[in-house]
Amino acid sequence: MFSESFVNKITRLIDNRKNSIIEFLQMMGIKLKGDVIIECVVDEEGGGNGTLASIIRGYRADAGVITEPWGIKNLAIGHRGSLGFRITVEGQVAPVDKKAHGVSAIEKMQIILEALQELKVVRQETVTHPLYAEYENSVPIIVGTIQGGSWLTSVPLRCVIEGFLGWLPNELLDNIQKNFREYIYKVSRSDPWLKENPPKVEFPSLCIEPCQLDSNHPIIKTIKDSAKSISRQDIKLIFVNAGADQWLLNLYGGTPTVQFGPGGGNAHSPDEFIYISELTNCTKILIFAIIEWCGVK
Repeated sequence: MFSESFVNKITRLIDNRKNSIIEFLQMMGIKLKGDVIIECVVDEEGGGNGTLASIIRGYRADAGVITEPWGIKNLAIGHRGSLGFRITVEGQVAPVDKKAHGVSAIEKMQIILEALQELKVVRQETVTHPLYAEYENSVPIIVGTIQGGSWLTSVPLRCVIEGFLGWLPNELLDNIQKNFREYIYKVSRSDPWLKENPPKVEFPSLCIEPCQLDSNHPIIKTIKDSAKSISRQDIKLIFVNAGADQWLLNLYGGTPTVQFGPGGGNAHSPDEFIYISELTNCTKILIFAIIEWCGVK
């Protein structure tokens, strides 16, 4: 039995299901003039290595659709970037009978954590872009993990945090990294220990670039017209305040790409879902769009 909260909903990862569209076209015997490529890839959360692998293998198309669940009233033509960071603070171990002489890496990391909160406020007030004006915070700074210490009675020798910061199309990656490092080092100089033992700042993995597709690209009109035929409503063009694989396809994959998918809620959390009605209508819209885009033999 499903709980009442899941009536007329489908849960966890169903928004990524695309093969039903192709199954329908085959079942109906519809033969397209053009090719349709279905890519089921991994690592979107890690920065898009699955999509990158498909690009390296040579897959290209005249247009692409990523079925992110923004709802069938929205068509995402761009998104902000995300830059992962890692900060390491070293402490000093002391003998068990002289722990007062040790330096806790966790306590020193607290200085950095407070500085990141201040930097977040500064960026919210100073980094803007007209395409993202509707968002309360389009340049978030989030610390996602923290590791420190090896035993509950020991002074922690090392503390490491990892997180990400959002960035917008009018920012340069090199400048963001440079300013971030300088800010952390500046804050560190206010503490005697950190001044002599500055934190290590790295950008080890996640780097999603912001992107946007020209609003006049024909794939946008094709999807909007298809949606009008199915749902009798106009689609709103939006810019997403989150990262996705769209940037790889647009900037490096030679495939102009949008994001369009069924709506739901609780993404990346317990009870993630999409609405069955949205799934059904989204499938119909994409079928119409494919037929219009590719043509029928």
